Amino acid sequence: LGLFGVLLIVVLAVGCSGDGDSGPTAPENQEIVLSTASISVNGSVVNGQTLPQGHGEGGSTRFEAEMMSNGLPSTGATVWMQYDRPMGMGMMRHTGRVELYDDGTHGDRVAGDGLYCLEDFEGEYGCHSAQAKMGEYHYEFYGEHDDGHESNHMTVTVRITDD
Repeated sequence: LGLFGVLLIVVLAVGCSGDGDSGPTAPENQEIVLSTASISVNGSVVNGQTLPQGHGEGGSTRFEAEMMSNGLPSTGATVWMQYDRPMGMGMMRHTGRVELYDDGTHGDRVAGDGLYCLEDFEGEYGCHSAQAKMGEYHYEFYGEHDDGHESNHMTVTVRITDD
């Protein structure tokens, strides 16, 4: 195999040995860093929890991510949340991407504080309504700098059951 072949095998083995952890990835650029990502239903954080179907009926799901730039709240980034949620009855999963806001709208409480938010009252992306399908909901948060570089990514999972 030679030294190069052995090194290649070691690098591939280390790079592919994941344990399913959904922790943050490394940012492409240290200028912007996603420091937190959370999902709350009716004001309670539900990151990583298993919840009964309809647990937040009549409320909302709030998506929030904090972006930092050189150690300070970042107000110049674009923050995205990609979602992957079950459709129910063996159907394909529903996926998409939505923008979070730091402008005092869409559920954001304070404009320009580096906390980017989206509040889902209709159950379009969230997991709070009685119509929420059972299964795992995956939400991946990340930011983009004006120069096109991405921040690190953070994934939050919530599981809905019929209990």
